[in-house]
Amino acid sequence: MLKPNVYFLLFTFLFIVAVYTVSYLLPGSNLLVPKFWVIFTFVASITLLAFNVSYMASIKNSSHSTFVILAANVIKLLFCMALVVVYLQIYSVKPVLFIANFFLVYLLFTAFEIYTLLLNLRHPNKKLKTSN
Repeated sequence: MLKPNVYFLLFTFLFIVAVYTVSYLLPGSNLLVPKFWVIFTFVASITLLAFNVSYMASIKNSSHSTFVILAANVIKLLFCMALVVVYLQIYSVKPVLFIANFFLVYLLFTAFEIYTLLLNLRHPNKKLKTSN
């Protein structure tokens, strides 16, 4: 269980470094919405929770693991939609900028989650030994 969480933390750290680098290289342009890091932290936390639940279900190899993975992703989606509603009620932002910021964060974390779960669900390749 420790290895996937280390990968998640490494991915999150690299994502933070990339955002800071782009913000540093383009200081005059407002590429981030107000309170971007609140959105980032919320989506990262929800993704980590959904990822751990999904990973534990896939390790158990039960017949319900697929439903657990889907339920975790649906719940994550609902919480993120609630975040969007609350955020847009509090802050007035440029719609295109908000969509770009939110979906960049959401889709990158979701892609990481799905990719990592698929790596854990696949069967290891068995190399055939040939004798000469």
